[in-house]
Amino acid sequence: KRNGIWEFYHKNGQLYEKGSYLNDKRNGIWETYYENGQLRRKGSYLNGKRNGVWEGYYSNGKLSYKGSYLNGKMNGIWEFYHDNGQLWEKGSYLNGKKEGIWETYHDNGKLSYKGSYLNGKKEGIWETYHDNGKLSEKGSYLNGKRNGIWETYHENGQLWEKGSYLNGKRNGVWEGYYSNGKLSYKGSYLNGK
Repeated sequence: KRNGIWEFYHKNGQLYEKGSYLNDKRNGIWETYYENGQLRRKGSYLNGKRNGVWEGYYSNGKLSYKGSYLNGKMNGIWEFYHDNGQLWEKGSYLNGKKEGIWETYHDNGKLSYKGSYLNGKKEGIWETYHDNGKLSEKGSYLNGKRNGIWETYHENGQLWEKGSYLNGKRNGVWEGYYSNGKLSYKGSYLNGK
């Protein structure tokens, strides 16, 4: 059985990973590195499961993610970043599943989408935005499926499409519009057909 500090190496001789074992299970702080020697991720294990704060990095040294584990499952607030350093996504996990409000951002820093999760499934109002900051899509989820009225918009802010979903399938009257606001089509769906 493995016990004590262990080190693993890349083919080029650079340190790949180092950390401690106790009774053949990872315990304590572990670090993983890129072939260029840059830190890739760092965090703690308890009895072979990730536990506590973990951080990941891009090969350029910028932070990629930061969050906590509890008994090997993501738990609490997590933040993910674009390789340019801008915040990409943030929200909470509960027992490894997304929970509560989550926000995602374009690499220019503008909001990309915002919505809530319940037991890892999308729930309630969700909004998506173009990278110019204008609304792209808006609608509701119920138990992870689109439900109710949904609207999508062109980048210029004009309505593109509007209609209803029932259990994730298009249902009822749908209308589509050109970016100049003129009607493109109008028709009905029944259970997505």
